[in-house]
Amino acid sequence: MYPIIRLTQEDPYERGLEYGRQAREKIEICVEYYKKQFLKKGMLWEVLKKYTNRFSEIITETCPEQIEEIRGISAGSQIPLEEILIINARYEISKFPKELECTTGAVWGEAVKDGHMYGFKNWDFNQCARPHIVILDIQLKNGPHMIGFSEAGQIMRDGFSSNGIAILANNLQSVNDHAGYGLPVTCLRRKVLTCATFKEAEQFILASERTMSNNILLIDGIHNKAVDYEWQPDGTVDIIGPEQDMITHANHFIVHPERDALAGRPKNRDRRLRELLMEHYGKIDLVISCKIFTRQQKEI
Repeated sequence: MYPIIRLTQEDPYERGLEYGRQAREKIEICVEYYKKQFLKKGMLWEVLKKYTNRFSEIITETCPEQIEEIRGISAGSQIPLEEILIINARYEISKFPKELECTTGAVWGEAVKDGHMYGFKNWDFNQCARPHIVILDIQLKNGPHMIGFSEAGQIMRDGFSSNGIAILANNLQSVNDHAGYGLPVTCLRRKVLTCATFKEAEQFILASERTMSNNILLIDGIHNKAVDYEWQPDGTVDIIGPEQDMITHANHFIVHPERDALAGRPKNRDRRLRELLMEHYGKIDLVISCKIFTRQQKEI
């Protein structure tokens, strides 16, 4: 359903050029989509472009390879760098006023029937975004092989690597979220996928500066391990471990529910996903996982 963008260049700028050239049409669609979305919120595109320099500085300081890849995407697609930065920082620029967005989970060990580890995600986003979704397949000789999805023009933000690292994320909104500049969560998630070990990835998650909340499910497929991080802008990161070789999460805080900015949102989607998975405990495989997620999405 979605185009696969294969990237092979070792140099991040050249890799961005590959991306931009292959996905130019999709990136143009994505830019137009966000122009309209931000205008609905009273945010003018030309004004937003003026704020991207600070994001560029933070990405350069923290993830220099990523800013080069973003510059390459801009050059390859012939779309201004400021607009590519808006797409990559869209989560920080404006949280979408949605009660629901993503559900994530992981199962392994006694929960599965085939010895594999499974991580999964429903991206319950606006269907108008479907025309600009792409699958990124990054194959490097001197780095991990990474596969994941993104909105065209964004660097990879959810996926898995040949190092056994996988990352999945959920939207969260806390009472501590605030305007300002931090490392865009898209860049954080892309950086995690390049990490050689689970420990390295976890340390980066815990240390990163932030202005907006986000939930991150980190998976180590080599050692059958998964941990969930409720990532907040005041420097707090609450860690949630597995129960019965299983983790599920949705769009609300579990450790500190009082910090949820949208008190009226449903609080049961993570529990409902767990219930559906438990019905097949010990027998879960790829087919059952897909059926469960399809059923859970229909219930939303």
